[in-house]
Amino acid sequence: MDREQIHDWVQIIGIFAVVLSLLFVGYEIKQSRDIAVAQMYQQRAELDISMRSLWIPDEELWKIRQMMGEEKDFSRLSNFERETLLLAKGNNVIYWEANHYLYEQGLLSQEHWDVSLRSMDNQAASHELFHHYWAEMRWEFRDGFRQVVDNIFAKHGITFE
Repeated sequence: MDREQIHDWVQIIGIFAVVLSLLFVGYEIKQSRDIAVAQMYQQRAELDISMRSLWIPDEELWKIRQMMGEEKDFSRLSNFERETLLLAKGNNVIYWEANHYLYEQGLLSQEHWDVSLRSMDNQAASHELFHHYWAEMRWEFRDGFRQVVDNIFAKHGITFE
């Protein structure tokens, strides 16, 4: 190999290294953006839950939950009691949706997402309140999450639309 060929190979290797570096920087930027978006989504969920919690008097909520635990008859609740429970249930669903988003972005492990799935499945199977909340509010959630929850309800023979 003469000197000119060596020089050409060095330039080719140099160009390849620059391209590889640019690809790496692009990947790092994408990863940083994904993390920032996930943090923003999580903060939005926390803010929404905090705002809803301000509307729910703790003592009232405890009394209503006690009554629901005994009677389990959602239709017998007053409008205030019903709305209070729906706000509280909304906090759960917002938390699950935030977990779903993090899971989709690869920022939540399968094990943690499975906990949310089991919780949703348990409530879809046995909690009339969750049925009422989802029937009224499901359109406020992202399509992907809505499909997950609809599938969970469908597994229990409950459909919406």
